[in-house]
Amino acid sequence: PFHTADITSIIIINNNTFASSSLDGSIGIFSREGIIKLIKEHEAPVYQIITTKQYLISCSGDKTIKLFDINSYELKFTMNGHSADVLSLIQYDDNTIISGSTDRKIKLWSLQSHQEISTLSIYNVSSVKFLLLDQYRLMSSFAYYNQSVFELKRNELSEPFKEESDSYSQAILMQKGSLLVMGSREGSVSLFDSVSYTNIDKVRLYGEILQLHEIEDNMILVLNEKGVLTVFIVSDYPL
Repeated sequence: PFHTADITSIIIINNNTFASSSLDGSIGIFSREGIIKLIKEHEAPVYQIITTKQYLISCSGDKTIKLFDINSYELKFTMNGHSADVLSLIQYDDNTIISGSTDRKIKLWSLQSHQEISTLSIYNVSSVKFLLLDQYRLMSSFAYYNQSVFELKRNELSEPFKEESDSYSQAILMQKGSLLVMGSREGSVSLFDSVSYTNIDKVRLYGEILQLHEIEDNMILVLNEKGVLTVFIVSDYPL
């Protein structure tokens, strides 16, 4: 118990090394044998940590994103640009990450120059979670029943899809990328055309949708918070 407040994320660095972040502002590096290092470089809660080939990367309530060497865990760079808590990170490719903040901005960052590449201002809520859909699209779910799909082309972010009726927590692309399937915290599974983002169908289950898996081109396996597995056939729409 090396953290003094709630843990916000845990990730695997390698087969025997793990990292955790905490509301106490620290990052713990540990193995099955015990603590390896406790990092205290942030001045506010650490909300998320991710890894790339080179770095352990953290985001914090101190408005910063910090890059640590993946082997020594020494601080290498601090990236500034957000004006409020940075809540979420996702790796886009080997050289690029994306961050979301309560300043209502999503930012694209270069891990080579350690500089901001572009910024997209979002509407009146803060980004809380990212789900990478494919090479060019990510979904961001927001507080209070708002979520969007963002497209990334030529290092520019755009927002072709916005949905405000349900709070989606899971999303996958099916049928060679033509179908977007989204599962909500309220227990619904919805189908959208992945090009026009037109809603095709929606079915209501019970309990938050925890996982979505494509079994075949026309079948989805759904797991909800009650531990119930449901299989849907979607080849002919609707569900």
